[in-house]
Amino acid sequence: MARTSGAPATTAVVDVKQILKAREVINDIYVDDKVKDYIVDLVCATRDPEQYKIQVKDFIQLGASPRATIALTLSAKAYAFLKGRGYVTPQDVKSIAWMCSATASPSLTKPRPRRRPAKRSSRRFLMNCRCREPALKSAFEI
Repeated sequence: MARTSGAPATTAVVDVKQILKAREVINDIYVDDKVKDYIVDLVCATRDPEQYKIQVKDFIQLGASPRATIALTLSAKAYAFLKGRGYVTPQDVKSIAWMCSATASPSLTKPRPRRRPAKRSSRRFLMNCRCREPALKSAFEI
């Protein structure tokens, strides 16, 4: 376990066919238009936080790119898949948004003398974001 010589022994947990099948399933996971709008609002809020009345200008260097919208949607679908659901909820988006902002947009957060971890800055942004979070209760309780 704690050695530096020799190659570690590994065994396959899944094969390529299983991974490709999982990707197909994730592509088919449903994302309601209201959730899509919510994702777009979150990304737009990083570009113009004052419009959304969020006090995070000191923490954002550049807003998220259009690719961040795609990454956030795909990540939320994958998260819903891992939770065993065939649909994405706004909470799925919130649960993974900080990871997307930290990895897909490294320039999202400004370097600061007192370094605040990207996760903490992103969570602060999400907590203060006044984007319209959709109410999807009736759509998914059928």
